[in-house]
Amino acid sequence: MYNKICLYLKINNNQKGFSLVELMIVVSIIGILASIAVPQFQKFIFKARQTEAKAGLSSIYSAEKAFFGEWSQYDVRFEVIGYRPEGNLYYRLGFSGDISDTTTSTNYKNGGGAAPTEEINKLIDTNSYCATVNPSPCRVMSSADGVTELPAEALVANSTTEQSTFVAAALASGLNPSDSSGTDTWTIDYNKSIKNGLPESSKTDESKSEE
Repeated sequence: MYNKICLYLKINNNQKGFSLVELMIVVSIIGILASIAVPQFQKFIFKARQTEAKAGLSSIYSAEKAFFGEWSQYDVRFEVIGYRPEGNLYYRLGFSGDISDTTTSTNYKNGGGAAPTEEINKLIDTNSYCATVNPSPCRVMSSADGVTELPAEALVANSTTEQSTFVAAALASGLNPSDSSGTDTWTIDYNKSIKNGLPESSKTDESKSEE
């Protein structure tokens, strides 16, 4: 028994832990891997947020087209066209500008459409919608809340002499890991042309013709 105890103590005394140099090497390797993985993960998240923005714009497009099929005009008001945003919103989506006969459907108003309240008339973008509707089906995240207004190009243009058109926009600030202080803008028009930037922008066009 005594011999077994001595052998056990001898084995344990021969065991060695990690040296400081070995620990520093491990920490350095972890740091290198993190410096590579974290930026890639941030880019992945940014791309996912952009996909959400494009999906939201596509939903606005579908709502506008359905409304146009009935009234032959477009409208900026979410409640009128039947668009209801849901979930956490990292982009501010919708339209800018004032409520007028140009940006709203006079055919809807003159054809017996339900008269929107003053409150509904203001619901032309997701930030105002989520803050007004109670209970709210959506939540504005900081990247969308930091957007003071949508670009002036995001509007509806109705006319009795020309084809009605619309451009909806999605705008977020601080999402791009390569430019944390910049904004990311997407637009979709009545032809279902989706662009990363404003309509006249020279950025890459990821357009898709309407089927």
